[in-house]
Amino acid sequence: MLLCDCDIRTALKDKLQKEYAGTHTIIVDELPICWGDTRIDIAIVNCSLIGYEIKSDRDTLDRLPRQAELYNKIFDSITLVCSQRLIAKAKDKIPEWWGIQIPHQKRLVNQ
Repeated sequence: MLLCDCDIRTALKDKLQKEYAGTHTIIVDELPICWGDTRIDIAIVNCSLIGYEIKSDRDTLDRLPRQAELYNKIFDSITLVCSQRLIAKAKDKIPEWWGIQIPHQKRLVNQ
C-alpha cells in the first residue's frame, strides 16, 4: 500500500504531540523559511528549531538538494521522513547529521 503525505503527516504529528505534551513547544505545519523560498513540512519550535521533511511514495527527490541547503541554514536538527521506496536515493542527497525515519502503515521507524 502506498503511503501519501497525509497518512505520514498524521502519524508524525500524533507522535510529536505525545512527545512534546505538557511542554512549551509549538508544532507548525508548512513553516515558510528563507523569505518563503521553501517550507518545511513540520517544524518544532521550542528552545531549538527541529524540522521534519516528508517524502511520501508519491513524491520525487528533485527538490530535496535545494531544500536541504536552505533547511541546514535554519534548523538545529532535521529528520527526513521518507518512504522505503526513496530511502537509498535520499541518503545520497542529505547530510549525514540528518535523522531518517521510515513510515510503515501509520507508524514511524528510525533508520
